[in-house]
Amino acid sequence: LHEYALMFPYHSGAPRSVLLQNFERARKFNPSAPIVPLIHDGEPVLPDTIDVRAFPTRFITDDKWRSCDSIVYRWFAERKLDAKRYVIYEWDMYGSQPVPEFYETVWNADVACVAPQTPHANPTWYWFREVSRLGELAPFATGLAPWAGVLLSARALRAMCEGPFLPDVACELRAGTLAAHAGFEITPMPFAQGLISYHPRRIQLSSQPGLYHPIKHVVRSEDAPAPVRRVSIATPTRYRTRRVWLRSK
Repeated sequence: LHEYALMFPYHSGAPRSVLLQNFERARKFNPSAPIVPLIHDGEPVLPDTIDVRAFPTRFITDDKWRSCDSIVYRWFAERKLDAKRYVIYEWDMYGSQPVPEFYETVWNADVACVAPQTPHANPTWYWFREVSRLGELAPFATGLAPWAGVLLSARALRAMCEGPFLPDVACELRAGTLAAHAGFEITPMPFAQGLISYHPRRIQLSSQPGLYHPIKHVVRSEDAPAPVRRVSIATPTRYRTRRVWLRSK
């Protein structure tokens, strides 16, 4: 039983140079963790890639981006390895820190993401327009935003896979709703704000150790030149005090 495993989904349109860069960095910083490359379109590029098209499915996957969570569920049902927790480490995630260090304050959470979404807290979140697709699960509508970087315990992922079947719901809404319906608390990751987002303009690549998403280019030294200084600050009460890296002025 592994402490953690990295789910590494990618697609046929991923630039090979960037794909290999990010995959190799994931291996460099997590040498003892299994990394599972997953694809559901095109020809596999990475070694030991699992093409989930080999597994029968009732998910509607015409839109590969919108249905990207289904890759993980389909793999989990046919998995050959087990871990205590799983991280959604998408192909365009650039790592400069071991995963356990980055997730230190939420390591024992069942479900964690950068910014959980609920209709009460953020009724205008984009994917809530699909609440009607949830059927009887509509009262549990929740979003894991973004899907990249989500941390799932084994028991949470198992419950999501074995829960009610939602064939055609946007990935972030489907995943969050299944987790909430199963009774799991969604833990936010404020430390990842500015590092992990759905849009490149919402993050800033720097020399701060961490995980960055999305990074869709080959990173050179001049892309992250800012020096950093180490300070300690108190994060919200649900978290322990942790070290944070800040840019020097």
